[in-house]
Amino acid sequence: MEITNLRVEVLVAYHDTRRHRPRPEPVIRAVQELELNPNEILFIGDRTTDIIAGKRAGAFTGAAMWGLNEEERAREIRGAFTIREDARDAIHGRTILILDDVLTTGATTNECAKVLKENGARRVYVLAISRHM
Repeated sequence: MEITNLRVEVLVAYHDTRRHRPRPEPVIRAVQELELNPNEILFIGDRTTDIIAGKRAGAFTGAAMWGLNEEERAREIRGAFTIREDARDAIHGRTILILDDVLTTGATTNECAKVLKENGARRVYVLAISRHM
């Protein structure tokens, strides 16, 4: 399938799996069809259920949100970030810079910073390329 100039190699729709997000089956199905391992992909979702599905599948997972107000964004992103056990030592006592392309409400960067601080980061800074007005 081609959308504009983007070639889509695999499309997993609702009817392609029996179990749906937040269960990992749709992510796992797509990874299998691409002949990859979950730890070789970045899975981006726009709802908490997407983030949970990506994590449960073992994929690197990120959040993209749009169309939500500040309160909805904060609620949807809550609990979306975790630190892998094997990464905690690398964070402890460090100063971390979060780079964000567009800072809209700050919900994503605030939640990410909170989790980094809870897991031992000494300081967390945010650098945004632009701010949504």
